[in-house]
Amino acid sequence: MNLSTSRNLLLETAWRRYAILDANAASVQKQYMRVRRLMATLGVLAVLFALLVDNYTERVPTVVALILRVLLILTPIVISVVAAFTNKFQQGQKYLSYRAAAEGILKEIYTYRTANQDRPNRDTILSNRLAAIQRDLYRGAGGELVLTEYKGDVPPYYSPDDENSDPGFTDLSGDEYLVYRLEDQLNWHVKKNLEMQRDRKRIQWGILAFGGVGAFLAAWGGSLAIWVAFTAAIASALIGWEELRGLDVRVGNYSQVILELNIIRDWWLTLRETGPSSKDAAQLAIKTEKVLYDQNLEWIRAMRKALAEAEGDEAELVEHALEEGRAATARIQEKLITEVEELYDQGLGEGGER
Repeated sequence: MNLSTSRNLLLETAWRRYAILDANAASVQKQYMRVRRLMATLGVLAVLFALLVDNYTERVPTVVALILRVLLILTPIVISVVAAFTNKFQQGQKYLSYRAAAEGILKEIYTYRTANQDRPNRDTILSNRLAAIQRDLYRGAGGELVLTEYKGDVPPYYSPDDENSDPGFTDLSGDEYLVYRLEDQLNWHVKKNLEMQRDRKRIQWGILAFGGVGAFLAAWGGSLAIWVAFTAAIASALIGWEELRGLDVRVGNYSQVILELNIIRDWWLTLRETGPSSKDAAQLAIKTEKVLYDQNLEWIRAMRKALAEAEGDEAELVEHALEEGRAATARIQEKLITEVEELYDQGLGEGGER
């Protein structure tokens, strides 16, 4: 077997491992965030139903009042079921381990094709690194790797119609690495940073708006003051969602990456005037991959911390919702018993008169 064939097979294996982990990380993260969004929504609805049952069931038709009571009882039950399902069956935070492994493999692929292209043992280096990353992934995922198979082409994001898209299997010169890797990641981080900044502004405006409405209701007093709890619940949910997504950390993180990649890019463009060497191209790849990998590790650390805090809040949310449900059930039962007793006494009185 010649070196070229071996290299291509090894790269194809590396790209396929990356594609599997990248696809699973995106899928699991989407599912996890969808469940957390549902939990936050149900928590707000639990507060809403509690306020409606406590204050408005006497003013609405009996059927509407009954529906509100049923919803109040069911909401905490649904929250507890969703939480139990998430803890038991969902992969939850494992998407962070998948993402770390995927980015680690991508780093090794580009190091192999650029910085290590003149090293005779680069196949062995890449093979050993792939094995080490997958073993670390197994340990980081708690000994369970339930991965959906990837059936698409590799590299997963290659577009033949785009001249700036990386075909994935050739050795790279410094200029090719600059286009395929550095500028691609620079443009991606700039775009994502702008999107996250817009999302952060929208969420913060929502927090300020509901906080202001709550302050107005509290100052107005009267029957409207009870709705302060509802506006506070919405503001709290928005704060939790912002922290869960780690927008503050990620905007700062991505801004640092953009800065560092621009510095490396400027350094390389300066070298073009004198003609960069193969060692300069290797340094371009090494510096860029270090920036990208360090940023990924920092993001993962920040997200693990944010998710751990969010899951603690989630446990409190479930317990609070269950307590609301139990209290509401007790109030409803007491009211029903009173109504039945009144009807019973009235029936006895009418019977005695007759």
